[in-house]
Amino acid sequence: MMNRAWVLAMSVLLSVWVSVSCSNREKLEEQVHRLVDLSREQYAAKDYETAVTSAEKALAIAPDYIYAHLSCGFAASQSSNHARAVTAYTAAISLTDDKSLLYGVYGLRGNEYDTLGDFAAAIADYSTALELARTTDISDEQLAIRTPDDLHSSRGLAFLRTNQYTEAISDLSIAVAGSRSNAWHAWGSLCLAYRGIEDWDNAILAIKRCIEIEEETGDAHLELADILLTRPNPSTKDVREAQILIARAVELDPQLSEEATEIRDKLPQLTGE
Repeated sequence: MMNRAWVLAMSVLLSVWVSVSCSNREKLEEQVHRLVDLSREQYAAKDYETAVTSAEKALAIAPDYIYAHLSCGFAASQSSNHARAVTAYTAAISLTDDKSLLYGVYGLRGNEYDTLGDFAAAIADYSTALELARTTDISDEQLAIRTPDDLHSSRGLAFLRTNQYTEAISDLSIAVAGSRSNAWHAWGSLCLAYRGIEDWDNAILAIKRCIEIEEETGDAHLELADILLTRPNPSTKDVREAQILIARAVELDPQLSEEATEIRDKLPQLTGE
């Protein structure tokens, strides 16, 4: 009897424990979801540091919840805590085999590495994302956030920053063929890449295209003026055009006056004045 009573009691206790355990687990899951939703709301309200805190509270309860890591990464990036964002995105990458999602997260982590100045790591992440785009059917949701053309632009800029001009030209040429609203920025970067290998004609074509897209960009006008004066044997026509471009740049953006003066200082040497 004692044994039967004991077994019965243990069975009851076990069923109660399982019930309580399930109930507690459900409550914890609900709490985690509430914290992540709160983090997203705080992010939308541009309260980024608080959004990070809410996401980290969720992670303290559920360390393997990928969307808490993603929320933390988004908010950390916006609060300029790029090292924390890298940690969050690295954790997210380790928690999924969804290639469409990985495409997005590798691109995001690449941005953080780029901002931190770790261009080799940024290039590696952009390359991984581009390979996923080549071999996987990426969801429309992810493509709406970032296209492969955007990734080529980002990787091209990272190549440019590390003086890998040929690679930069390859990526940026693909980027400018796309029809994104920031194409003018890619054309400007492509100009700098061509300038890096002293391909002056293509550098001029690229910066002129940049100006066509965004006519009121003072920096682009100054860049074209500088190229015209820097390339070998500038003509009288080049000098005159550079003078007009310098004046236009300062008109568009008076804060460029100092840079304009540095470029204008080259004029007497070329005109004999």
